[in-house]
Amino acid sequence: MLQRWRTLEYRSIEAARDPAGAISPDAVLAERPIYKGGQILRSWQKRFVQTCVEDWKLNGMARYLIADDVGLGKTLSMAGAALVLSLLDDRPVLILAPATLVWQWQEELEDKLGIPAAVWSTQKKCWLDAERRTLTQKGDPEFVAKCPWRIGIVSTGLIVNGDDNGERGTLAKKSFGVIILDEAHKARAQRETRGGQTTVKSNNLLEFLRKAAHNAGSVILGTATPIQLDAVELWDLLAALSQGAPQVLGTPFNGGEWMRESSIGFLTGARPWPSNETARWGLFRNPLPPATEHAVFRDVRNDARLLQKEVLGPRFDELKQSVGKEFLQVFNNLAEQCNPIARRVIRRTRPMLEDQGLLKRIGVIVHPRADDGLSAAFFDNEGLVMGYASGPAYEAAERFSEIYAARCPGAGFLKTILLRRIGSSAKAGLETARHLLKRIDAAVIPEDETGDESAPTDESPADPQEIQLLREVERNLAAVVGGTDVDPKVQVILHYLREQNWLERNGAIVFSQYRTTAEWVLEALCTAFPNEPLALYAGGAASFVRRGEDRRTASREQIKRAIQRDDIRLVCATDAACEGLNLQRLGAQVNVDLPWNPSRLEQRKGRVQRIGQVRDDVHVLNLRYAGTVEDDVYAALSNRFGDIFSVLGQLPDGFEDQWIEAVLQDRQAVKNFSQRVEKEKPPMELRYTRDVADDRGLDWEYTERVLSSRDLDEWMRQGW
Repeated sequence: MLQRWRTLEYRSIEAARDPAGAISPDAVLAERPIYKGGQILRSWQKRFVQTCVEDWKLNGMARYLIADDVGLGKTLSMAGAALVLSLLDDRPVLILAPATLVWQWQEELEDKLGIPAAVWSTQKKCWLDAERRTLTQKGDPEFVAKCPWRIGIVSTGLIVNGDDNGERGTLAKKSFGVIILDEAHKARAQRETRGGQTTVKSNNLLEFLRKAAHNAGSVILGTATPIQLDAVELWDLLAALSQGAPQVLGTPFNGGEWMRESSIGFLTGARPWPSNETARWGLFRNPLPPATEHAVFRDVRNDARLLQKEVLGPRFDELKQSVGKEFLQVFNNLAEQCNPIARRVIRRTRPMLEDQGLLKRIGVIVHPRADDGLSAAFFDNEGLVMGYASGPAYEAAERFSEIYAARCPGAGFLKTILLRRIGSSAKAGLETARHLLKRIDAAVIPEDETGDESAPTDESPADPQEIQLLREVERNLAAVVGGTDVDPKVQVILHYLREQNWLERNGAIVFSQYRTTAEWVLEALCTAFPNEPLALYAGGAASFVRRGEDRRTASREQIKRAIQRDDIRLVCATDAACEGLNLQRLGAQVNVDLPWNPSRLEQRKGRVQRIGQVRDDVHVLNLRYAGTVEDDVYAALSNRFGDIFSVLGQLPDGFEDQWIEAVLQDRQAVKNFSQRVEKEKPPMELRYTRDVADDRGLDWEYTERVLSSRDLDEWMRQGW
């Protein structure tokens, strides 16, 4: 618990404002529950809040994308900023988050910051408090614009699947003081080039963000993976962030180079920085950085008598000769550190913070290893040996995939659905083979069973040879599922839980892309540990806790609390747990299958390798079958994952689509695939190493003038 040898002076909101109308973050946050509970905001979290306030002072709004690594507390950083910014604007606050995270947001705001927030129920059409009690009348969608408290939390699913004539359209027309979008990478655009013409189609979330940002004050986007398939997707997010805020990317006139999507090429290396001095200055003239960025910009603003919020600077021929000369001398450094994208995308990585001594270094020990005590009979090189019937089933599935891919080249994930699911588990593969044989549509394949894939849409008649191969797959996998032998993956998991003492020493979460596989593993573990409570953490209402034969439905919130109390040490989960779930009480993670989007592995690992992990090392077990597509791909890339992640901080989601084409046509192609990815230089980490350790003026724990909690609570309970 922090010792406070100080005399506190409580102030009203009005009395706490400085001459510029701003409120110091320390006055707002120093008496929040996170401090009273003996915790603190980390220096990089405080720095983000302070940066937002400084931006508000300059421009009357804060516009940033925070792209910190998984597990570094982005939610609390954004929540702290939202709280302080909400006091600087009379308009309401909208927080958009995936359905799996809305309640976590509400809990974080209440438990860490002591402020109320209402959640919009898309089913009941009303606002709910933290106890799920209704705050407004049910059944009226128009009440989405009438939140009873200042902060309202809405699922991004409502935006993605909503109606412009309904709730989504109502929110888009409303003017907000603060908008937060969590998991912002889901706001994306698709590009298609035909006949030399490129068309760009934004998805509903990105389109909504553009409209809402134009009418809003402060807008903060949060995602650990801002680049998916192409770096231009980062530009798409910043272009949305710039709506109504020319200080972000400038204006489309007077040069306006950063308003063009091709400008992202300067950061990736696709475009060289200009050599002409006028063109070089044009990159900084619009938008002109604030004076605090560099002495050059301070001198330019002073000489031209420009206000700090003015976006457009003078022409190069209007600069003093000495200033122009100095600018050209430091251009390379300014281009790297002070370009508009680097200024608006804040990224701190775990290695960066560890190197600065700001974060405990948590090692990751990857298994299986040679000294783990496993029999060599389990393995063929680094992959597990399939059972006697699984191998023929997989071979038949490969032939099916090849034939189907040739017949339906544009059919997306259906070309590899069997390969993926057999590689996950025999049970998942068997269910999929039977679905395909029945030719059932997407409605019969549960949404949370599609993993990273889309739903099958092909309705053309099946080739007779395809049916024959599917029946061969079904016959072999039915023998595996109905047999008495313990699956190799289960045997390996049990070895680590028992012989390596992971259960007693660490506790573990077992991840799968598919609920069928997660339940299959849980069933086996229940048999092996009949007295141990095990949890299934899955999408929708599929979560439960089981001990032996006793199975009880449990919400995901209940499961999270039980893990935090050490009441549950074993969890089987789908990738629904990849976003927002804090499991630092566990010390081991098992990937029973490996998603074809390897960045998902980093998200999974982030559940245990995060702030609050008391262990010096966490253990990660990756399982795959030898001779499968996954084995080829991961064998080719495994030694380069570290390099890829250190360059990008992620591996793009869209990498998967081209990856599928490569492995179906030529498995050797994947060995060269990562070389393309390594050329994508991250535009986010260029400037923040120097400021993560700078804690000057941020000793909020010892401030004496603090905001009255009563005034703050009254302010937050004012509705829209």
